[in-house]
Amino acid sequence: MTVKDKAAPDASRDAATSSLTPRQQRYLEWLALPKSARHPPTRLELANELGVTDRALRKWNRTYNLEERAADLALSYLVKHAPDVLAALVRGAKRGNHKDIKLFLELTGRYVEKKERIITGDVVITWDDAPD
Repeated sequence: MTVKDKAAPDASRDAATSSLTPRQQRYLEWLALPKSARHPPTRLELANELGVTDRALRKWNRTYNLEERAADLALSYLVKHAPDVLAALVRGAKRGNHKDIKLFLELTGRYVEKKERIITGDVVITWDDAPD
């Protein structure tokens, strides 16, 4: 078996998961939404809207790994807001907001919180293998 032969199953699986039907794509987009924003609100109602069974939706989940793909899609929605969110963080830090300053420094690797523990009282250390 060549290296190319070993890579073929992954390539075909990727091709299969990237070619969703319009109904499967609709289900994927529905899964990527927060539960409070989903319309219709339940998977069963969505199945009815799509003209399929709830069992079919569960099979699509397994076959096309839709739960993981939905998480990736949801993250892509977040990433598109990153420039605006980071700009707001910078504005807050420039205004002197301590939480924004701390987060800014953490994100840029210039702040690491150090914790110190102070022990009071007697400390006894024993070794089982101490020489006699």
